[in-house]
Amino acid sequence: MNELNTNMVSNSGYVSSVADGVCTIKLLPDLRIGELVSFNSLTGLVVSIEGSDNVKALILGDETLVHEGDSVVGTSEFLNVNTNLDILGSVVDPLGNHLIDKSKGVYDDFLIDENLELLNQTKK
Repeated sequence: MNELNTNMVSNSGYVSSVADGVCTIKLLPDLRIGELVSFNSLTGLVVSIEGSDNVKALILGDETLVHEGDSVVGTSEFLNVNTNLDILGSVVDPLGNHLIDKSKGVYDDFLIDENLELLNQTKK
């Protein structure tokens, strides 16, 4: 997965709890479902907004690295998976990272950028 954009929003919240790969985020009310959030060294995906101050996010990585009280920042970006023809036949993790080292293919310059959107991602 590509590096997260450095144009992150200025406000930040904090992790209030972590369980089973899901964290609860407080004090970050402007998040939207499907938005990526950034922890210290990991990324999360907003999957639920319960009220104005209770957001749940999947931790996309080792959940043991996220702790109560950690800072969380919204990225204003949505999950996307960059693919190319070289990924066919490869073993990759859910974030598209190659798990088995594979030499560069001939289609490296042919990039397909698909934005994965969730239905009803805007809160009314």
